[in-house]
Amino acid sequence: MKKNLLPILLFITSISYSQISISGTVTDELKRPNNLVAKLHLKKIKKEKVDKETLLLKKEQIKTLTSDTTSITKKIIYILSGSIRDKFTKEIIDNSVISFSSIEQKHTTTLDGLFKIEIPAGEYFMQVKTRGHNIESTAISVSMDLDFTILLTKDSLKSFTTEAVVISGTRATAHTPTTFTKITSEELNENNLGKDLPYLLELTPSVVASSDGGNGTGYTSMRIRGSDMTRINFTLNGFPINDAESQGVFLVNTPDLASDAKDIQIQRGIGTSTNGAGAFGASVNINTNEKKTKPHAEFSNSFGSYMTMKNTIKAGTGLLFDHFTFDGRFSHLMTDGFIDRSEAKMFAYALNAAYYNKKSVIRFNLFAGKERTYQAWNGVDKDQSKNDRTFNSAGTDYGQKAVPYENETDNYDQKNYQLAFSHQFSNRISANLGLHYTKGRGYFEQYKVDQDLLDYGVINSTNNTDLIRRRWLDNDFFGSIFSVAYKAKNIQATLGGGWNQYNGDHFGEIIWAKDARDVAINEYYYDNNGLKTDFNTFLKAEYTLKRFVLFGDVQYRKVSYSVHGKDNDQRVLQEDVDYHFVNPKIGLTYILGEKRNGQLYASFAMANREPTRNDFIDNDAAPKTENMMDFELGYRTKSKKLNFGIDAFYMKYKNQLVLTGALNDVGSAVRTNVANSFRTGVEAELAYEPINFFGLNTTATWSLNEIDAFTLIDYTGTTITHDKTKISYSPAVTGNLTLYTKPFKGFKFAIINKFVSEQFLDNTTTKENTLAAYYLMDVRASYSIKPKFMSEIEFIIKANNITNTKYSTNGYVYYDSPYYYPQAGTNFEGAINLKF
Repeated sequence: MKKNLLPILLFITSISYSQISISGTVTDELKRPNNLVAKLHLKKIKKEKVDKETLLLKKEQIKTLTSDTTSITKKIIYILSGSIRDKFTKEIIDNSVISFSSIEQKHTTTLDGLFKIEIPAGEYFMQVKTRGHNIESTAISVSMDLDFTILLTKDSLKSFTTEAVVISGTRATAHTPTTFTKITSEELNENNLGKDLPYLLELTPSVVASSDGGNGTGYTSMRIRGSDMTRINFTLNGFPINDAESQGVFLVNTPDLASDAKDIQIQRGIGTSTNGAGAFGASVNINTNEKKTKPHAEFSNSFGSYMTMKNTIKAGTGLLFDHFTFDGRFSHLMTDGFIDRSEAKMFAYALNAAYYNKKSVIRFNLFAGKERTYQAWNGVDKDQSKNDRTFNSAGTDYGQKAVPYENETDNYDQKNYQLAFSHQFSNRISANLGLHYTKGRGYFEQYKVDQDLLDYGVINSTNNTDLIRRRWLDNDFFGSIFSVAYKAKNIQATLGGGWNQYNGDHFGEIIWAKDARDVAINEYYYDNNGLKTDFNTFLKAEYTLKRFVLFGDVQYRKVSYSVHGKDNDQRVLQEDVDYHFVNPKIGLTYILGEKRNGQLYASFAMANREPTRNDFIDNDAAPKTENMMDFELGYRTKSKKLNFGIDAFYMKYKNQLVLTGALNDVGSAVRTNVANSFRTGVEAELAYEPINFFGLNTTATWSLNEIDAFTLIDYTGTTITHDKTKISYSPAVTGNLTLYTKPFKGFKFAIINKFVSEQFLDNTTTKENTLAAYYLMDVRASYSIKPKFMSEIEFIIKANNITNTKYSTNGYVYYDSPYYYPQAGTNFEGAINLKF
């Protein structure tokens, strides 16, 4: 082929939902390999439009365009425009980044896959990069205005089409009318210096992170829109990871999960149908599935205040024999903690193996973690929060003079196994089947002073004694998920669901007693079993009609739960309940703007949710199921320099299980039903980079969270009713602002600001029982170089809370007195990351 045909033909191959591949050669149709079927069409501006099916250019057409090129008036700047779409379904591929050799500026396609680029005449290598996809390049000669459609196909062995089917059933798409935020691996890695996942997500709207140890490592949690971790649905590659009985998520059991994450999508409110526990505040969908075709290795070392350290080793084989990939990670984390004796030691490893062919992929994932943390869940009272913020009563019983017990620890070992099979039946139909199994076993050990042995089931004994006890949890959680996806030009639909079963044994033993008379050492003083089965199925679809996208989603969920045996307070437990829930959702998106990069959306969703194990045990009255209606109205837009979104929400609850502010005897929050309550507010997020070396990211939330009437019996036995009272742990205002600059290549400096307004610790709106508002400022600097002998060397240093604010992010109420979990003052983190 002659050299002057370069401006006519651009050849793009090996494309899939899992990767983008652009060939580096230019060829005609007769020389094209059979399995390379991507198409690209060029045309002159203001000439006859290319047929919408965009057939391949024939040799005669190439000759015609070549002759036309010589008659075009010479220009200095030309315009390249067009779109990036799927070959068969014509579905857009959004957020693609187009770059050209010798030009530093990059160009990002709109939500409709459109681009319009001004570029000087010349010959370039053009690159197309989209999230999670491979990068390849092709030669292009620019000597005229060009308009072309890039049609991406799915037929290469090196690009598998249904990689994302595993998680597609639980995720919102670009046009889904629900409120969501996506966090990329690059954004996570900027702050992944030893803190746990809640602290890596706290710069997203309506998130408040908290740490028992005070420095973000070990036992951590977060709330979204005032909803705690038991009301947030977590999935890992589409598989549920919430604990089935407590419905909480204990991320300390899977340390350093952020190092594996390709991206995380947070859907606020009810969101779309998902697997596992129902979402009453948000859904967090973590995706670690990423196909890496080239061998790689990474060694990350982070160090910080309070002897905090994180070491992570990652490596992968790349694509072997055009079919196999193997990846692994090992992590070690440790800290002494800000609070006295709140040290934590955590180990984790992950193994991932995948097999690819033209139509199918089989993927196996293993995530394993082991943690040992000193208990720091007692908090401090108001006076000590001012005078001795690091005080920890654990191991001494509050007020005792005994030397703290050295093994007052929580110990847990957990392994998550995932096996997923995906298949592409045709250009329109794909399916996924997944199996999972989680094994968890561990205990917490406590030194207790002056215990009444009758409380431990010791018969014929009236004496009290000091003792050491262990409370065990040994559980198995297993099941399957499935989804079938259909995609055509104007419609995409997913039929999905799952079946899961949890079997957990709870038991306790006395391992030592000062006065061992009548005490059976190492025998169980309580033993009970919880069995929970959860089945759900859902059907959701999006239909596009010009600028309108109509969304519908309905889920059926059946839950059976039973608990039998003797509890730790010697009560006999006997609960057998069954629940049937139907959860409908509907919404509409209207696409705005000439470039179709703006969206106005509205949705309504309803969800129902069952009580947890603790709701049955901690309440005298039988807990009721919850119902929530969620109304969302929002606008979002995305362009080259600006990403902006704003939404208004109204969440109306019936029998909401709200946090009372009290804790049970193992430090878990106690909840109770309230008949009528609501949360309403406005959220906004903005990312703006007006010039190449400066930008900002900000989010803000204003909300009103109220209970119509809250009735309680205080510690004196008095019944009190509070009308129009605020919901506990629900700040009216949260916000953050990050200002960053990139003054020269490889260097970035950021100032990070975070504000959380006052929060009430209970539902009485009592001024004394509050968490004070706080404002934090962090600064972060990073510098990376890319030497010839390795991919990258990166240095990061971060100073947290540089104003040394004395604040608490969490607390509780005990006998009408507030207790707090103080957080660290000024502290530092740093990292050296080596990538090969």
